[in-house]
Amino acid sequence: MNTALASPPVDTAPLPLELPRLVMVRALMVAPLAMLLALVLGFLRSGEDIRIETEGALELATTMMRIGEVAKLDDAEARRALHLLHIDGRLRHVNMTLTDAQGKSLLATLPQSPVPAPLAWMVSLHRHWQRDDTPLELHHTLARPNGQDWQLSLQTMSDTERLDGMRYLLEEMLADSMSLGVMLLVMSFSVRGVFKPMRSLLGAIGRIQRNEPRAAETLPIMAVGELREVVTALRQLHDARQVEEERRRVLSHQVQNLQEDERQRLARELHDEFGQRLTALRVDAAWLQQHLAGQAELQRVADGMAVQCARLHQDIRNTLARLQPLGPAHSNAPLGASHLAESLKSLVAGWDDAPGLGVHVKLQLQQVGEGGQVWPWPGAADDLPMPRELLLTLYRMSQEALTNVARHAQAQNAEVGLVLRRDGDRAQVDWSVCDDGVGLAKLELAQQRGNGLAGLKERAWSQGGDLQGHPARPGKPRPGLKLEARFHWTVSAVQGAGTMDEHEDETK
Repeated sequence: MNTALASPPVDTAPLPLELPRLVMVRALMVAPLAMLLALVLGFLRSGEDIRIETEGALELATTMMRIGEVAKLDDAEARRALHLLHIDGRLRHVNMTLTDAQGKSLLATLPQSPVPAPLAWMVSLHRHWQRDDTPLELHHTLARPNGQDWQLSLQTMSDTERLDGMRYLLEEMLADSMSLGVMLLVMSFSVRGVFKPMRSLLGAIGRIQRNEPRAAETLPIMAVGELREVVTALRQLHDARQVEEERRRVLSHQVQNLQEDERQRLARELHDEFGQRLTALRVDAAWLQQHLAGQAELQRVADGMAVQCARLHQDIRNTLARLQPLGPAHSNAPLGASHLAESLKSLVAGWDDAPGLGVHVKLQLQQVGEGGQVWPWPGAADDLPMPRELLLTLYRMSQEALTNVARHAQAQNAEVGLVLRRDGDRAQVDWSVCDDGVGLAKLELAQQRGNGLAGLKERAWSQGGDLQGHPARPGKPRPGLKLEARFHWTVSAVQGAGTMDEHEDETK
């Protein structure tokens, strides 16, 4: 029987979306404005249409009244009156023709009004689409005194009606476009207002991706529910990432401390065990040198033993210096920056003296004061205290970087540089190693190949720094490589740790 407690059901119901509702509410606020604008434009256009149609109806009634008066005039006067009426009183959508009893036209055909260019293609398209537009006709007989009655005909003109229809359609399209444009413009401002916080949100996401300190604190306050959920999730992810990175940093510290402890153990064994035996061997060699005087052949052997013992003793000292660059680690008490400078000088001197490397190494040390003044380091009046772990990290990074230069860079020159800065209680050191070798195409790929850069990055990261690499001489056939990292610490915290360690030592 399974007695495991069942986990409570997780509510998977989707959250109500607030953003679409907010956008739609603003759209509904804009829609009445667009409709009001369309209504105003429609009223203005309707008033103009009513005026034109009223004038057309009045013109038609006036024309018919004048035609009725023509019957009282003789032929010449009647023809002149109808001609003037035909020219001056052109009817809307109606064409007037007049023929005598023999069918001869008594009125000249008036020219068609030109169609505006914007409407020409619309009129032509409509005419092609609706071909069945046979004009309607109305005939009226004008009695003449001589008995030769005239025939008055009125024909509908579909082209003028079509032109007016296309003009109305174009005006309506323009009005609708204006209404739509205004609505889209207002909607654009509305949507921009809704999504305006997204810009600051994207900026905060970029800072989180770059792992900048306190990046989550820059996340903006959102007024929309969905964006608030996004900000909350980002804060939780950032906090979880910080916790995980802190765990990794602690683990990295532990691994490096284990490595240093192993180096300390080896140093103690070299000093206590092998060192004592070597000292005894040197004493024996000295005794032989003294008691074999006068025996040239044995004297040479004894002298050679003494020389080899001295060389071996020096090699052990050098090995102890590499294993314990800061001296025996009895406590975590801070050391001055000058101690690091001396250790790096010894490291660089050892590289220059090493045979067969072919790489000239130099050391560049500077210290920048609070007022911006620069002086060589060491040499400052105030020996800035630094955490012992940071000092050891800077030394090991310099050591490993120079090893990479010798193994992979094919360089002739290399430089180790440190710039120390202090601003009140805050201090920082800029570490760099550059060479004139073949360089690297991509630092990330080189780290994956396991050529020592991954270890450098891990050491820098364990002390809160970030290892960066770029060509030392861009554009050159041999661009070289420059590695950089920056570290910060609080001076008062380091001094406080040193005071506590001194008190513990006195207590012991």
